[in-house]
Amino acid sequence: FDGAYCLFSTFGYFDDETNKKVAQQIANALKPGARFVIEVLNRDYIIGDLPSRVWWEGDGCVVLEEVEFNYFSSRMLSQRSVVFDDGRQLEQEISIRSYSLHELGKLLHAAGFRVIEVSGGMHTRSRFFGGRSRDIVVVAERRHPKDRVSNRDKEDEVSRPARAQTESGTGVS
Repeated sequence: FDGAYCLFSTFGYFDDETNKKVAQQIANALKPGARFVIEVLNRDYIIGDLPSRVWWEGDGCVVLEEVEFNYFSSRMLSQRSVVFDDGRQLEQEISIRSYSLHELGKLLHAAGFRVIEVSGGMHTRSRFFGGRSRDIVVVAERRHPKDRVSNRDKEDEVSRPARAQTESGTGVS
């Protein structure tokens, strides 16, 4: 494929090992040089701004949610109750892995990607504000299978774009 995307925090529902395999399978499905866009909740934002209880009105229902964060596993755990207008109720347990920028960068690198752009949301392209950005949006490029990367290059590849964007607020070209 020429490209792929995983938006609206749909990545992270599996355990860590399976999440790594999913990233690897996406990389394997892409041609070298193809782009992958991934959007996840920013762990560094969540730990400072996660409400314990939220509710909202949906189409024909009210949703009540109790949320907690597990600092050891970096998972957001939610007990969701949906009450429909006709009186029916639906109970859900949701567990999603939240990533910090360096964790997501390392995961993508291990899967065969090169991070080329980092943003703090879809409306702040090429701008990432660390713990103040609700989301992490990464544009990554599928490396050619023959490309070998040293351990030093791995660290630079993950940290250089993040440093440039957090310090200057501008994108990396």
